[in-house]
Amino acid sequence: MDDTLDIKTIHPELEPVTSTPSLFSFYGCGFRLLGDRDYSEQTKSSVKTLYFTLFYIPIIPLKAYRVIKDRSQYFFLGQSPVSGFAQKASMAFVSIAALGITGFGTQQYLTSDGYVNGKIMKSAEAAMDQGALGEAMQHYKKAYINSDKYKRDARLGIADLMSLKTLKNASSSDMAQILNTYSEFNIPPLSNTPEGVYELSIQRIENGDKSDTVGTHKLLHATQAFNPDGKDLSDLDYNLVSALYENNSDDIDIAIEMAEFSFNQQNFETAKAILIPFKDSLSDTEGARILGQLYVAEGNNKEAYPLLSTYTSERLKKMQSAEEEFLSLQTLMWDAEFNILRDGNGPDSFYNAYNAKTSEVEQQLFVDEYITDKLQKNETYLMSLEAYRESAAIVPIVMDFGILQLRAAETMTSEADRQAELEAAENTFLSIKNIAGDTDDYKLYLGQVYFWLGKQDEGQALFDDILTSNNRSSDSLLAVATTLRTLGKIGQATELSKEAYNTASYDEARYNAANFLQLISNTIEEKISWLEKSDPESAYTQASLFEYQGHLAEQKTQYREAAKLYRKAIERRESLPSDASNYNNTALSYFSLHRVTNDKSAYKKGVELMSKAVELRPDESILISNAATSLLTNSLYETIDGALDYQTVQLQPSFSNIGYHYSNDQEKETLRAKVGPHADLQKAIEYFKRSILLSPNNSQNYNELYSIYYFLDDRKAIADLASKAADNQIDFSADQKSYLDYLEGTNDEKSLNNLKAREAFFRKKLSQGAMSPVTKSALQNELSENLLAQVVYGNTMAAAEATRYARAAHKNNASSNIKTQLITCLLTQASIEAAEMDKDYSSLRRETVKSISDPKLVTLVLNTNQKASNWLRSNELVKQAVKLKIEQYEAFPNTPTADDWALFKTTSPDYAARVINEIKTSDFVPALQSIRETLSPYHPNTTINRYWLDQISGRSTTIKSDLIKFSESGIEIPENLFQ
Repeated sequence: MDDTLDIKTIHPELEPVTSTPSLFSFYGCGFRLLGDRDYSEQTKSSVKTLYFTLFYIPIIPLKAYRVIKDRSQYFFLGQSPVSGFAQKASMAFVSIAALGITGFGTQQYLTSDGYVNGKIMKSAEAAMDQGALGEAMQHYKKAYINSDKYKRDARLGIADLMSLKTLKNASSSDMAQILNTYSEFNIPPLSNTPEGVYELSIQRIENGDKSDTVGTHKLLHATQAFNPDGKDLSDLDYNLVSALYENNSDDIDIAIEMAEFSFNQQNFETAKAILIPFKDSLSDTEGARILGQLYVAEGNNKEAYPLLSTYTSERLKKMQSAEEEFLSLQTLMWDAEFNILRDGNGPDSFYNAYNAKTSEVEQQLFVDEYITDKLQKNETYLMSLEAYRESAAIVPIVMDFGILQLRAAETMTSEADRQAELEAAENTFLSIKNIAGDTDDYKLYLGQVYFWLGKQDEGQALFDDILTSNNRSSDSLLAVATTLRTLGKIGQATELSKEAYNTASYDEARYNAANFLQLISNTIEEKISWLEKSDPESAYTQASLFEYQGHLAEQKTQYREAAKLYRKAIERRESLPSDASNYNNTALSYFSLHRVTNDKSAYKKGVELMSKAVELRPDESILISNAATSLLTNSLYETIDGALDYQTVQLQPSFSNIGYHYSNDQEKETLRAKVGPHADLQKAIEYFKRSILLSPNNSQNYNELYSIYYFLDDRKAIADLASKAADNQIDFSADQKSYLDYLEGTNDEKSLNNLKAREAFFRKKLSQGAMSPVTKSALQNELSENLLAQVVYGNTMAAAEATRYARAAHKNNASSNIKTQLITCLLTQASIEAAEMDKDYSSLRRETVKSISDPKLVTLVLNTNQKASNWLRSNELVKQAVKLKIEQYEAFPNTPTADDWALFKTTSPDYAARVINEIKTSDFVPALQSIRETLSPYHPNTTINRYWLDQISGRSTTIKSDLIKFSESGIEIPENLFQ
């Protein structure tokens, strides 16, 4: 051998490479040359790229390891003279050893090639004599693969069985078994398949063998491997299967074959009808897979789950076992070949060619090519690879089952059960990572699992990887954005979908992005703007435009025009396919129509459609949330009394206006007893809870559930909700943007115009005469709220009129809502008067008119500015407000607030002391503050409440750091309000 090659001395030992291979990923040989060198990442990348480009192998790429070789030391007797006694002892040892060797020799013989494969060859000959030709073929195959001694004889037997003479005399079943067994060889034992085998098979199939229809059918499938031109045999297959099924429709195996044929031909209803009678007996057959997938397509996850669970269970284990065996074999065989080369025991031709290479990359490639070529010709290796490939066919079904586990988890209300199912889904997805881990669908679904398990950083990393691997294509951006929306991350979803729209290279992608953006936009104007950029020919786009134009008309109190547009939206939506999404959207249009017409049948129709939508998609968070809202509203319609005509006031009952129906704790408790047990409310609670599980980052569902729990006085539920909200990374980006737009006056003109239009509506209603006292007081109160809302836009004159309407409303109905509004009006009017009297106060009010309400400003100043405090305490309006606040506190003594304490501190110390005592002993107040801070951390009111609670408890305050954070986000709060 050429002495210039010294790889043995250069490499006395090599370290292991520990990367895990993927079925569809390239790993090369661990970037290892026969020389022991370290390579840069750039060199490694070059090797990978060049190898993949120049030497693509259509099998799983091999993985090399660096192996440390251990050298054992052997010591022998007889190197020096021994005593006679020692010699006798040695002879005894030799005798005992001889006995052991004799036994070992017998064992060796029984497991030797000659003995084992000799028996197999005799079994083959016996089967031939008995005419069991298919069985004989299997024996010959075993001997051919496993025996060097009998390989030639086994090949002769195989050649005899594959001859036309033998095949002509074989039954259809035997012929099928012979051909199937022969096609299983990775490297055929015969250099050429005997001519005429395919033609003989087809002739027999076409002529038919009525005595062995089953065998003929098996023969057709066995013949496919010998089909030289890939001729379509599906018609023959269908005829055979149909004939079998017609006469044996109660045979489960035949039924499954018939169903599989129908399924592959997309005759899904036929396949389902065939399999349903056998549903409970399908076990892990292909029938279980087919029926399971058909149920999944229908959204019938409950029926699909057990079928696909059984089908995938054992197959997944077999795949993992095949994967482990293949990778282990691959490692051992590669090591063996590499060590032969490293130790200088390879052929001279290899070393000559290796030394002729001029670069490390070329040498690396050459080693890879050489060893890969050797393994490709190894029968054992190829059989292991084929077994792995065949077992990997289960992967798409495992993916379906993993998704099914997600869907099952989404519908579970038990936190423990849900957690267990999500962890099972995670394990399912991870089990196919080596094969499917690079696909976008895999990453999207596993990412959702991670979000729901609280591993949000890991989920986000998978989403980011999708975008990177797809070069942030518009399709990938929109796919990730859609998933993020369902998880409640609206801010990030908006950014990605805008990028998708701006980078889209074709109309459909642009239309899809624009349509998605209208779904997540904050304002009706934004929604309409994006819809106008969507597909103009789409009935969905047209229906949505009618819907939002109806909302604009409704805002302007043009209710007849709004009803007309909502009906157009409904008409257009009803022309679309009946699926969950369209049921949801049509239901929302019916709810809008009810809102402006008070048509009870419209609301009933909406509830019916929403129920259908949930039935079809119980795993869609946005749909579930919509359904929960409709159920909540319906429960209030059916339980509260009819004293208040909601249609006249142009409202729908909710927990924000339910205070019109009680004025103290006793009345509230009576109403709770009616509303709380209602089936629709309980269902709404479950739906909101499910929405939170499905969309853990969405703040709206927490707010809705909080409002229900607060009314029901379910303190434990509020504490649990606060804890859950704190654990999740809730997305406030959309809420915060709306709030900042409000502070900056972005939509002031539009907002004021809408308020003016609604003011005109209320005045007109009040002038129309006869109505119940409760309805009239509600109208007066709503008008008062409207006028007070105009104050922040500079119309300070409206405050006095708002107070007059609030007084009138309070006179007719001293309910909780109305009393609260009157207190707000009185303190607001007092604040405006204080600003007219004092320049410093005027400056404070001007700076905070939108960020801090007048009542809160008054309360803050009462505690921090002695001069202004004296004036405010003597103000008649403030005195009236304090008196009403005391009445309200006495009416609801079980829910003290920091607001109460702050107002009472300088105006009514006795009540302040009572409030302090109750707050300090309450575990409810901290939970309320916790959930408020979690749900609206961007709002100054949250910080002010915490500041007051800190004072009550004597804790040190963080108000200065909070004010700095507000300032950084564009919200300026004067520090001297908190001195």
